[in-house]
Amino acid sequence: DGGAPRPPRARGGGGRERRAAVRLMGTGLKFLGGIASHYEDDMPEELHGVLEEREFRLAIDSANTAILSFWPCMTCYIFGYACAPCTLGASLLCPRSGVSASERVLRNQLEQLSLSPLYSGKGVHFSLHKSCCSSFIEISYPAPSSPP
Repeated sequence: DGGAPRPPRARGGGGRERRAAVRLMGTGLKFLGGIASHYEDDMPEELHGVLEEREFRLAIDSANTAILSFWPCMTCYIFGYACAPCTLGASLLCPRSGVSASERVLRNQLEQLSLSPLYSGKGVHFSLHKSCCSSFIEISYPAPSSPP
């Protein structure tokens, strides 16, 4: 993915509100399953006019703080990976519990942000998406209207 935010995607149709989205890629330590310990915190150009800089900063800082609050310590993280060959992967259970808790807390935080009047009033929605090797926070918002 190169780590750069993707351009907004228009969604919807059939009478539904058209939506656009940007992605904030994981930039911190990554664990199996793609979850990261930190997500990009530079405001994408596409969000100017949708959110103020301080509103964006408040949201992404709270998301990054939420995930770090349960992220496993470096010793546990290194132990899990370094000992995996000798333990046939069982050592990965040590950091996995912290990473699972971090993911739950992050998903909850993103849901709370989406329900907050500050963001819901603007039609802004936050969500976490992950694949095998990467993850990103998606911020969707009403698509700007196209000139005729």
